[in-house]
Amino acid sequence: MSGTRGDLRKFKKSSQLNNTCVMREIIPAILEKQFIAIKDKVELLDRNVPEVKWVQLDIMDGRFVPNTTWHLPADLTKLSTRLKVEVHLMVMHPALLVTDWLAIPLVQRFLIHRESMVDDDQLWRLIDRIKNQGAEVGLVLNPGTPVSSIKNYLGALDTVLLMGVNPGFSGQSFDWEILPKIKELRVLTSLPLAVDGGVNLETAPRILAAGASRLCVASYLWGSQGYRRAVMNLLELGG
Repeated sequence: MSGTRGDLRKFKKSSQLNNTCVMREIIPAILEKQFIAIKDKVELLDRNVPEVKWVQLDIMDGRFVPNTTWHLPADLTKLSTRLKVEVHLMVMHPALLVTDWLAIPLVQRFLIHRESMVDDDQLWRLIDRIKNQGAEVGLVLNPGTPVSSIKNYLGALDTVLLMGVNPGFSGQSFDWEILPKIKELRVLTSLPLAVDGGVNLETAPRILAAGASRLCVASYLWGSQGYRRAVMNLLELGG
């Protein structure tokens, strides 16, 4: 069963009013070159890990990052799942691509790299376009990009995603220098803050203590012996 975006509008205002109590979320990230592999992983999570509510699909064009993944939105019409989908667009010109993704009701959150949208007016238009369609939108910061680059947008966003590694490939080591950025953002906003890249049982406690509440996991999860246990281990951490 695929969700509808209309439901998001009803709850967006109340969630913003109540964001002093942000719940921890574990969001599996899927980076694959073939849709069949994505379908298999989504179905596995759907059946076996009820604690997971969202899944992140990593979309790479080989230009913004030195890797290419599956990137055909229409394939998602073949999915039947209770999970909501966020697309992490690691692409050069996201504004040219969102129309096809917005046509897929399963896709309910868009993650856009600040580095891919250097023109402020174009970025404002893209944010408005996504939100006017009832979807959520977040901005993503690479490790070297300062928080100040998105400060003016925070009031229009639903989340901020901080990369713990340089994007492009799974399995990289976590960049501890992003912890001060999490703390800086936590002072500026009560939006849910997500971290993607290098998240595991060693890094997660300090990420959570810094103020993030969403942990996007790939290598840690998919390399584990038990997917549900791996998710539960993160949910049960202090911090």
